[in-house]
Amino acid sequence: MTTPGIAHTAPGGLAPVWWEPLLIDGADWTWSASIHGEHTITAGELIMDGRRWPAEVTAHTISLRVPAADHQHIGDHAAATLYLDLGDGTRIAWIHGRTTRGEAA
Repeated sequence: MTTPGIAHTAPGGLAPVWWEPLLIDGADWTWSASIHGEHTITAGELIMDGRRWPAEVTAHTISLRVPAADHQHIGDHAAATLYLDLGDGTRIAWIHGRTTRGEAA
């Protein structure tokens, strides 16, 4: 199923991949990546279980942080999608998957 206005593949091989963010009770969730290639990232947004968090971005890096209090009510197997806005105005659903709930070791 595609979402109107959102590309699910982008030129230059920047295509969506699968992920499973592990949410640990009582701990902030953080994630970072660098993107190599011809694309410039202008913005990003994480949507987990219908809740939204903006990403911190530079031209080729993206970082996410979800405070523990924000994700405490997100269940196991909730939808999690990271959208990237590219310099050419395209928004892509870059990474999609489901959450996993865990406990601190």
